[in-house]
Amino acid sequence: MAKVKATLSSSMKKALDLSSVKFTSQPGTDAFRVQISTTDDDVPLKIWLENKRSKEQWECTVKDVAEHAPRGATYVLPSAVVVTSLLTALSAPTSQANESEKCSVDLKPATNGGVTLVLTMKAFGQLTAEYSFKMTKLEIATTDVLEAKIRDLQEEIAELKEGKLAIAQLPQITQLQTELKELRTNMRSRGYYTGSYH
Repeated sequence: MAKVKATLSSSMKKALDLSSVKFTSQPGTDAFRVQISTTDDDVPLKIWLENKRSKEQWECTVKDVAEHAPRGATYVLPSAVVVTSLLTALSAPTSQANESEKCSVDLKPATNGGVTLVLTMKAFGQLTAEYSFKMTKLEIATTDVLEAKIRDLQEEIAELKEGKLAIAQLPQITQLQTELKELRTNMRSRGYYTGSYH
Protein backbone atom coordinates (compact mmCIF):
# COMPACT_ATOMS: atom_id res chain seq x y z
CA MET A 1 0.00 0.00 0.00
CA ALA A 2 1.42 3.43 0.90
CA LYS A 3 4.86 3.87 2.31
CA VAL A 4 6.01 6.10 5.11
CA LYS A 5 7.73 9.30 4.05
CA ALA A 6 11.47 8.67 3.77
CA THR A 7 13.97 11.06 5.25
CA LEU A 8 16.29 13.02 3.00
CA SER A 9 19.85 11.89 2.65
CA SER A 10 22.19 14.33 4.38
CA SER A 11 24.11 14.85 1.11
CA MET A 12 20.98 16.03 -0.72
CA LYS A 13 20.05 19.70 -0.83
CA LYS A 14 16.82 21.43 -1.84
CA ALA A 15 17.26 22.58 -5.41
CA LEU A 16 13.66 23.78 -5.77
CA ASP A 17 10.87 24.62 -3.34
CA LEU A 18 7.65 25.91 -4.93
CA SER A 19 4.32 26.47 -3.23
CA SER A 20 1.79 26.85 -6.04
CA VAL A 21 2.46 24.74 -9.14
CA LYS A 22 -0.43 23.89 -11.46
CA PHE A 23 -0.52 21.05 -13.96
CA THR A 24 -2.71 20.89 -17.08
CA SER A 25 -3.93 17.33 -16.37
CA GLN A 26 -5.12 18.27 -12.87
CA PRO A 27 -8.27 20.23 -11.96
CA GLY A 28 -7.76 23.98 -12.28
CA THR A 29 -8.51 24.42 -8.59
CA ASP A 30 -5.62 22.16 -7.54
CA ALA A 31 -2.24 23.70 -6.83
CA PHE A 32 0.73 21.70 -5.63
CA ARG A 33 3.72 22.23 -3.41
CA VAL A 34 6.83 20.84 -5.09
CA GLN A 35 10.23 20.15 -3.58
CA ILE A 36 13.16 18.80 -5.54
CA SER A 37 16.25 17.71 -3.64
CA THR A 38 19.42 16.76 -5.49
CA THR A 39 23.04 15.96 -5.02
CA ASP A 40 24.95 18.73 -6.84
CA ASP A 41 22.04 19.28 -9.30
CA ASP A 42 22.27 15.68 -10.46
CA VAL A 43 21.08 12.24 -9.38
CA PRO A 44 20.21 10.93 -6.92
CA LEU A 45 17.17 13.14 -6.98
CA LYS A 46 14.10 13.22 -4.74
CA ILE A 47 10.81 14.69 -5.97
CA TRP A 48 8.09 15.49 -3.41
CA LEU A 49 4.59 16.77 -4.21
CA GLU A 50 1.68 17.87 -2.05
CA ASN A 51 -1.82 18.66 -3.28
CA LYS A 52 -2.66 21.86 -1.40
CA ARG A 53 -6.39 21.12 -1.44
CA SER A 54 -6.46 17.45 -0.41
CA LYS A 55 -3.09 17.43 1.44
CA GLU A 56 -2.18 14.17 -0.33
CA GLN A 57 1.56 13.71 -0.77
CA TRP A 58 3.72 11.70 -3.17
CA GLU A 59 7.42 11.20 -3.71
CA CYS A 60 9.86 9.59 -6.11
CA THR A 61 13.56 8.91 -5.68
CA VAL A 62 15.52 8.87 -8.94
CA LYS A 63 18.86 7.10 -8.99
CA ASP A 64 19.21 6.63 -12.77
CA VAL A 65 17.25 8.76 -15.28
CA ALA A 66 17.48 5.97 -17.88
CA GLU A 67 14.99 4.01 -15.75
CA HIS A 68 12.43 6.79 -16.35
CA ALA A 69 12.71 6.96 -20.15
CA PRO A 70 10.01 5.13 -22.15
CA ARG A 71 10.56 1.41 -22.73
CA GLY A 72 12.44 0.82 -25.93
CA ALA A 73 13.62 4.43 -26.12
CA THR A 74 16.66 4.85 -28.33
CA TYR A 75 17.89 7.80 -26.31
CA VAL A 76 19.24 8.43 -22.85
CA LEU A 77 20.07 12.04 -22.11
CA PRO A 78 22.69 12.95 -19.52
CA SER A 79 21.15 13.00 -16.05
CA ALA A 80 22.23 16.62 -15.45
CA VAL A 81 20.27 17.67 -18.58
CA VAL A 82 17.14 15.87 -17.37
CA VAL A 83 17.44 17.34 -13.85
CA THR A 84 18.00 20.88 -15.17
CA SER A 85 15.06 20.53 -17.59
CA LEU A 86 12.81 19.29 -14.78
CA LEU A 87 13.77 22.23 -12.57
CA THR A 88 13.24 24.67 -15.46
CA ALA A 89 9.85 23.23 -16.45
CA LEU A 90 8.54 23.27 -12.88
CA SER A 91 9.76 26.84 -12.33
CA ALA A 92 8.09 28.21 -15.47
CA PRO A 93 4.95 30.23 -14.74
CA THR A 94 1.78 28.34 -15.64
CA SER A 95 0.88 30.97 -18.23
CA GLN A 96 4.08 30.17 -20.14
CA ALA A 97 3.54 26.40 -20.18
CA ASN A 98 2.46 25.49 -23.70
CA GLU A 99 3.35 23.13 -26.52
CA SER A 100 5.99 25.44 -28.00
CA GLU A 101 8.14 25.35 -24.85
CA LYS A 102 11.44 23.50 -24.96
CA CYS A 103 10.46 21.59 -21.84
CA SER A 104 7.18 21.09 -20.04
CA VAL A 105 5.95 19.03 -17.14
CA ASP A 106 2.57 17.54 -16.31
CA LEU A 107 1.12 15.45 -13.49
CA LYS A 108 -1.02 12.58 -14.73
CA PRO A 109 -3.21 10.25 -12.65
CA ALA A 110 -1.95 6.69 -12.20
CA THR A 111 -3.27 3.54 -10.53
CA ASN A 112 -3.55 2.99 -6.76
CA GLY A 113 -3.85 6.70 -5.94
CA GLY A 114 -0.49 7.39 -7.50
CA VAL A 115 0.46 10.02 -10.02
CA THR A 116 3.12 10.24 -12.70
CA LEU A 117 5.18 13.38 -13.25
CA VAL A 118 5.90 13.56 -17.00
CA LEU A 119 8.76 15.71 -18.30
CA THR A 120 8.73 16.43 -22.04
CA MET A 121 11.74 18.03 -23.71
CA LYS A 122 11.81 19.26 -27.30
CA ALA A 123 14.76 20.12 -29.51
CA PHE A 124 15.02 21.33 -33.10
CA GLY A 125 11.23 21.24 -33.47
CA GLN A 126 11.27 17.53 -34.34
CA LEU A 127 12.99 15.67 -31.51
CA THR A 128 11.05 14.89 -28.35
CA ALA A 129 12.32 13.14 -25.25
CA GLU A 130 9.97 12.14 -22.45
CA TYR A 131 10.75 10.99 -18.94
CA SER A 132 8.09 9.65 -16.55
CA PHE A 133 8.53 9.67 -12.79
CA LYS A 134 6.04 7.41 -11.00
CA MET A 135 5.22 9.06 -7.72
CA THR A 136 4.41 6.87 -4.72
CA LYS A 137 1.60 8.04 -2.48
CA LEU A 138 2.80 8.68 1.06
CA GLU A 139 1.01 7.71 4.23
CA ILE A 140 0.01 10.95 5.92
CA ALA A 141 -0.36 11.29 9.68
CA THR A 142 -2.73 13.80 11.27
CA THR A 143 0.26 15.92 12.29
CA ASP A 144 1.39 16.07 8.64
CA VAL A 145 -2.04 17.40 7.63
CA LEU A 146 -1.89 19.99 10.42
CA GLU A 147 1.60 21.04 9.31
CA ALA A 148 0.33 21.42 5.73
CA LYS A 149 -2.56 23.60 6.91
CA ILE A 150 -0.16 25.75 8.93
CA ARG A 151 2.03 26.16 5.81
CA ASP A 152 -1.08 27.31 3.90
CA LEU A 153 -1.94 29.87 6.57
CA GLN A 154 1.65 31.12 6.79
CA GLU A 155 1.77 31.57 3.00
CA GLU A 156 -1.51 33.48 3.00
CA ILE A 157 -0.34 35.72 5.84
CA ALA A 158 2.95 36.37 4.02
CA GLU A 159 0.99 37.27 0.87
CA LEU A 160 -1.18 39.64 2.88
CA LYS A 161 1.89 41.31 4.33
CA GLU A 162 3.27 41.74 0.82
CA GLY A 163 -0.02 43.26 -0.31
CA LYS A 164 -0.68 40.60 -2.95
CA LEU A 165 -4.23 39.85 -1.89
CA ALA A 166 -7.12 42.16 -2.70
CA ILE A 167 -8.52 44.50 -0.06
CA ALA A 168 -11.85 42.71 -0.53
CA GLN A 169 -10.34 39.76 1.31
CA LEU A 170 -9.65 41.74 4.51
CA PRO A 171 -12.53 40.09 6.43
CA GLN A 172 -10.78 36.79 5.78
CA ILE A 173 -7.66 38.02 7.60
CA THR A 174 -9.49 37.96 10.93
CA GLN A 175 -10.86 34.52 10.08
CA LEU A 176 -7.33 33.26 9.21
CA GLN A 177 -5.86 34.67 12.42
CA THR A 178 -8.62 33.05 14.48
CA GLU A 179 -8.15 29.70 12.72
CA LEU A 180 -4.38 29.88 13.19
CA LYS A 181 -4.75 30.60 16.92
CA GLU A 182 -7.25 27.73 17.28
CA LEU A 183 -4.95 25.39 15.38
CA ARG A 184 -1.96 26.36 17.51
CA THR A 185 -4.00 25.93 20.70
CA ASN A 186 -5.17 22.52 19.51
CA MET A 187 -1.63 21.47 18.58
CA ARG A 188 -0.24 22.85 21.85
CA SER A 189 -2.82 20.89 23.88
CA ARG A 190 -1.66 17.74 22.11
CA GLY A 191 2.00 18.57 22.68
CA TYR A 192 2.83 19.18 18.98
CA TYR A 193 3.49 22.92 19.10
CA THR A 194 5.50 25.08 21.49
CA GLY A 195 5.69 28.39 19.56
CA SER A 196 4.15 31.73 20.54
CA TYR A 197 1.04 33.50 19.24
CA HIS A 198 2.71 36.31 17.29
